[in-house]
Parts: sequence; structure tokens; C-alpha cells
Amino acid sequence: MKKLFFAALLLFALLSFNVLADVPAVSSEQETQQIPTLTSISFKNAKIEGEFSPVVNEYNLILDDPAVTPTLEDFTTDGTANLFVNYELDNAHHQTGICVTLEFDSGSTIYNFKYKNAFVYSVNSNNTLLDLTGNAVEVYPEINSKLSNYRLYIPKDMTVLNLSAVTEDVSAYCNVPEEIEIALDQSPVIPITVTASNGETRLYKFTVKRVDKTTEEVQRLMRSDGFKTLAEDELFYRNPAFWVAALSALAGIFIIMLIVSAAKRISVKAEDEDEKAFFEM
Repeated sequence: MKKLFFAALLLFALLSFNVLADVPAVSSEQETQQIPTLTSISFKNAKIEGEFSPVVNEYNLILDDPAVTPTLEDFTTDGTANLFVNYELDNAHHQTGICVTLEFDSGSTIYNFKYKNAFVYSVNSNNTLLDLTGNAVEVYPEINSKLSNYRLYIPKDMTVLNLSAVTEDVSAYCNVPEEIEIALDQSPVIPITVTASNGETRLYKFTVKRVDKTTEEVQRLMRSDGFKTLAEDELFYRNPAFWVAALSALAGIFIIMLIVSAAKRISVKAEDEDEKAFFEM
């Protein structure tokens, strides 16, 4: 009986060993490959010191013009992920670098780019907003130095806005909250103030407009090659109704011109050119 028991135990152990041996081992390298990575990134008005690597998280950033804020130019990722850019500030609200966050379903990776040749701050009156960015949102029209009122397009299911502001002058300061809560039935006007280094302020207003797409749909749309703008429906010259109205108006004008032309041809002159006027007789 004991021999039979030990024989069964030995057989069970052998079978378990074979099953475990057939299970492929997941290496740390394979696990790393499953996580989306930032494969390249570049900035306008700045160059990364050295070569960028997805596994290195700290870099120096050399500014082409230290008085001008660097902005994101281009990036590529291996895997599906969203990229967010925030500017690091010191206690005096002066820019010291850029923090780039790569967010994906299982977590996030943070890269820091510290200004190597930071601007020697001087007092000036430049309180111009250069850009306002965020997750799955779009400012329309594009921010420029002439306008202060804009529309902010967001997905229909978004309830928290995470915005990042970029001032034209690196010594200016913008008071954008880290998080802005917004109810699904709200379309508020978000005020954002830019303060120049000399204390002069400029108020910008962003009216929230919801598009008929979810956050996931907007993110996917923005990653597509043919994406242009979320404000497609408000660009009247791209709206089919505009072209219908325009063609109808042109057709109406053409018909009126035909009627007038035909009327001139068939009309009879009211007086004879050879006949003298009554008062001349």
C-alpha cells in the first residue's frame, strides 16, 4: 500500500513539473515592452542636451532664445498613450523647466527637462498668452496676440479639466488651476489671467463648448493623421448648410439676371425716338 502511495505521489510530481515547464517564462524585458514608451520628443526654441532615451528621465534643455518659452514640437510613442506638458516654476513663478508626462492605462512615466541656460529675468510688460493645452481639449481659434476671448472644446463626458498654460515671455505668470471641475450640464466661461513681470495683467476668457464625442473618441481623433479641429461644425464655410445657402443665392441671382435680360429684349419702347415731344410742337 505504501509503495502504491509513493508511486502515485511520484507520478503527480512528474506531471506537475512537466506542466510548469510548458508555461513560458515572462522576462522583465517582455514586461517592459508591453508598457508604452516615449521614443522621441523635440521642442521649439530648445534642444535636448545629449540624445533622448526612453529609459532616461532627467535631461538638460538648452534654449535657443532664453527669453522665449520653449514649446512642444513633436513626439512619437511606442504603444497607445497620451502626452501632457507642464512648466516647472520656482517660488517667484519663473520657469525652470518642462515636465512631460506620458499617461497610459497601466500608469504613467515622467520626464523632466531642466533649463540649462535659464533667462536672466528682467522687468517688462509682456503679458501675452502663447498657448493653453490639456487632455482631449482644443482652443479655437488659435491663440494670438489680438484676441482675448476664445472657445474651449471638450468631450461630452469630461467633468475635470487639467489645463496647462504657456506664456509668451518666460518671466510672465499665468494662474491656471491644476484641476477645474465642471458638471456635464455646464458650459462656463473660464477666466485666465496672465501677469507680466512688471505686474501688468491681461484677462483671457475661454467659453466651454462640448462636442458630441467621448473623451476616448476625441483622443483617438486627435491622434489620427487627418485631424484638423474639433470646431468643424462651427466653421461655416465647411458646413454643408453654408454651401446649400450659397449655391441657392447664386442660382437666384442668375435667374433674376435671366429674367431682366429677357424683359429688356421683349419690351416695347414707350416713345418714338423720331417723334417730337409734345411741348416742342
